Amino acid sequence: MEKKYFSTLIILFLSIVTSAIIIHAADENQDPTIKTTATTQNAFIRFLKSFDYTSRLRFQFDDNIFLTEDREDSDVKEIFTQILEYNHSSGDNFLRWSYTGDYDYYNEESLGVLSHSTNLLYSYRPVDKFSFGLGSNFYWLSDSRIASTLGDRLLALGYTQFSPYVEMKYEINPRTSVQTNIRYQKVDARDGNNDDYIDNKRVIATEQLNYSLTEDNNLISFFGYQYDDISFPQIFEKSATSNRPFVGLTRKFPGVVSLTYGVGFEQIYMDDNMDDDNVDQYLGLETIFSIYTKFKMSYSHNYKHPSLRREYTQYASNLYKMSLDHTINPKTSILWAYSYERQGFRSADALVGQLSESRKTDIQTIGTTLNRKLNSVLTLGLSYDYTKRDTEFANEGYTDNKVSIQLTAKY
Repeated sequence: MEKKYFSTLIILFLSIVTSAIIIHAADENQDPTIKTTATTQNAFIRFLKSFDYTSRLRFQFDDNIFLTEDREDSDVKEIFTQILEYNHSSGDNFLRWSYTGDYDYYNEESLGVLSHSTNLLYSYRPVDKFSFGLGSNFYWLSDSRIASTLGDRLLALGYTQFSPYVEMKYEINPRTSVQTNIRYQKVDARDGNNDDYIDNKRVIATEQLNYSLTEDNNLISFFGYQYDDISFPQIFEKSATSNRPFVGLTRKFPGVVSLTYGVGFEQIYMDDNMDDDNVDQYLGLETIFSIYTKFKMSYSHNYKHPSLRREYTQYASNLYKMSLDHTINPKTSILWAYSYERQGFRSADALVGQLSESRKTDIQTIGTTLNRKLNSVLTLGLSYDYTKRDTEFANEGYTDNKVSIQLTAKY
């Protein structure tokens, strides 16, 4: 039944691609005078053309689908992705909506896994110098015995994540602006044996003041305050609130490089009185070597995150990231990315009867993708992804290699 279902998806993908090429070719060969006669077009067709639609079929070999260190089962899977995006702008109003649906079929396991995500953003500028936006993100993953990463855990389960938010910005004068962001997040894991220390609700509110130290806006200072409240309904000891004032600088060298440095001073109050003080730092670099090459690098030091493990309340993360995006020629581009993260879990965070040991997890990832445009609609891609997870938690270390080839239709 699963194979029959996936065969139907392949036929659907090929039909969509063929239709897109025919429609595009017809549009290019159409008489210009006919193109301008919008009133003769079908209203439904005009509505469909207001959407950007992407359909992707990927064939992938994965040498460790269960993400284990002692049972590295390999498999070939097909990934069918549908992406729909709508953008509308009218005066001071802007609306963006997008949907992404993935169906992964594992051949050896005869197993299909579904996931859906939607994003919504509405922004409005009612008066000069003031704007606000409303948005929401939603992610849904079906129940599966295929492992996935959620926070600091490796889990084989399904879950939903819902995150609405509000953003506001006010420009006091040409050199000063104030930004406000309020976000709510709810994570719900559908697994009775694990969700006690995974399900949580979180509110994050951030206020930031930006001030340009120079008239050309190439040296900008910023400082602000962040309030964070997280609750675990089943295990109150893991719930916490934190206050985090922060300050930093952004230095821009036009056409060359942009540098950002920030430092935060966080006070964390746990419900079981295990309070913590923390200092975090951020350094980011972004440069454009040319119009064809972009390079980004960042380092986040000692950021605290709530842990989804039963025996720890939180963990410290040190994350280093690099990426290089290069356009070889008008039809060919390559993207390379690397990241390294060390997660540190302190024994003082123990919530069980006996003291837990301090532990750490090191995660390295490397990914590269080569894309080649076949025409204005179709793009062929080849990618390789590598993940190495070294950890002091039992049965959570692994090495994973993925090789993929994909065909994408966008119109």
